[in-house]
Amino acid sequence: MKHLRAIVFLVMALLIASGIFLLTHYQTTGVASEYTSHPVAYIEAANISASFKVSGRIQEILVSEGDHVKKGQVLARLENKELEAKVAQAEAALKAALAKQAQALHAVDVTQKTAVEQVVQAEAALKAAQAQLEALRNGARTEDRKKAEIQLEATQKAYKIAETNLMRMQELLKNGLVSQAAVDEATLQYEKAKAEYLAAQQQMEIIQNGSRKEEIKAAEAQVEQAKAALEMAKAGKGQVQLREDDVLAAEASVAQAQAALEEAKTYLQYTELTAPADGVIVSRSAELGELVSAGFPVFTIEQDQEYWAYFYFPESEITQFKVGQMVELKVLANQEKVTGTISLIKPAADFAVRKATQNMDDTDIRSFGVKVLLPKLPDGLHTGMTVQWEGVVSP
Repeated sequence: MKHLRAIVFLVMALLIASGIFLLTHYQTTGVASEYTSHPVAYIEAANISASFKVSGRIQEILVSEGDHVKKGQVLARLENKELEAKVAQAEAALKAALAKQAQALHAVDVTQKTAVEQVVQAEAALKAAQAQLEALRNGARTEDRKKAEIQLEATQKAYKIAETNLMRMQELLKNGLVSQAAVDEATLQYEKAKAEYLAAQQQMEIIQNGSRKEEIKAAEAQVEQAKAALEMAKAGKGQVQLREDDVLAAEASVAQAQAALEEAKTYLQYTELTAPADGVIVSRSAELGELVSAGFPVFTIEQDQEYWAYFYFPESEITQFKVGQMVELKVLANQEKVTGTISLIKPAADFAVRKATQNMDDTDIRSFGVKVLLPKLPDGLHTGMTVQWEGVVSP
C-alpha cells in the first residue's frame, strides 16, 4: 500500500513537471512562433477633411454619408447673395473703367491727328506769307482784287463755320456728350480760321488803298501771325503727352477693376465646398442651415486611392523582410486571399512583445512595424476588416 501511494505521488510529480515544462515551452516558443508566423492587422486608408475656406450658413448639402465622390465634385454650398452682388458690382466697375480707357485712347488718336494737321497747315501758311512778302519787296504786284475778294469770302465762311462749331462743342461738353479733347480741337480750328479771315481783310484793304508800302506792312504782319500760328500748333503736340498720361491712368484703373473682379469671383467660389480627392463620405459634421466657420471639417472623406495594413514582427524575424517584397494576406471575414507589397519597415522598434525574465542574459524582445500596401479592395471588403499574414510570395 505504501509502495502504491509512492508510485501515485511519483506519477503526479512527473505530470506536474511535464505540464510546467510544456507551458513554459509554449510561452517562450509556441506563442511567439504563432504570432510571428501569422500576425493580424486591420485594413486602413487615409481620411481627409473637407472644409469651407470662408465662414457662412450652409444653404445646400449635396451628398450623404456613404456616397462615393470624385475630386472637385461639389459637396455643399453656403449662402452667397452678398458675394454675388459684389461680383456684379465689380463687373460694372470694370465696364466703366474699360469705357474710360477707350475714351482716353480715342482722345489720343484725335489729338495726335489734329496736332499733325495743324502743324502742316501752319507751316504751309507761313511759307505762303513769306513768299508773298518777298514778292512785294521785289516790286511784284499782289493778287488782283478778284482773287482777294474770293479769298476774303472763303476765309469769312470758314471763320463763321468754325465759330458755330466751337459754340456747339462747348454746349455738348457742358452736357457731357463730348470730351475736352474735341473742344480743344474746335478751339484751335476757330483761332486758325479767325487769323486767316483777319489777314484776308487786311490784304483786301491794302489792295483797295493801292498802297505798296501798306501791302508790305500787311504782309509782314501776316508772316508774324503765321509764325505765331505755327508755334501754337507745335505747342499743341504737348497735348498728346497729356492725353497719353490719361491713357496710362485709365489702364491702371482697368487693372485695378480686373483684380477686384477676380477677388470677388474667388470669394464666390469659396462658397462651394468641393471634394479634395476621390473617396467615400464617412461622416458629416454640419447640418443644413448651420453657421460654420472657415476650416471647420464639414465632411470626412476616406480616400480610395491607397489602402494598407500594419503588421508587427519581433526583432528576431524582421531581418528576413525587404521593401518591395510581395506578401499574401487572408481576410478573416471570408477567408479571401489578397496580395500586397511591403512599402515600409520602420527603422525604430514600437513595443516589446516579450519582457525580460529573471533568467540570466534574458532581454526584451521588441517588435518592428511592417507596412503592406494593398491594391484597390475587392468588392465586399472594407477598411477596418482584419487580415492575417500568410507569408512572402516567392518571386
